[in-house]
Amino acid sequence: MKILITSEQRIAMKMPHKHSQDSLVRHRSRCVLLTADGWNTSMIAQSQLIYDKTVRNHLYEWLNDEKL
Repeated sequence: MKILITSEQRIAMKMPHKHSQDSLVRHRSRCVLLTADGWNTSMIAQSQLIYDKTVRNHLYEWLNDEKL
């Protein structure tokens, strides 16, 4: 899955990642940022200690609603 984000989106995504107490928000933002950097879902899942399906769900939620 290929995700392209603007520099403004990247900056906006880093803020909740750094300051959120919600682990889902941090996971979603990391998944989107890493995918935009060219990582595949397996690499992200392994590095974040979550399931492949969880990564895909996070990415689909962001693609459909820009939900973090």
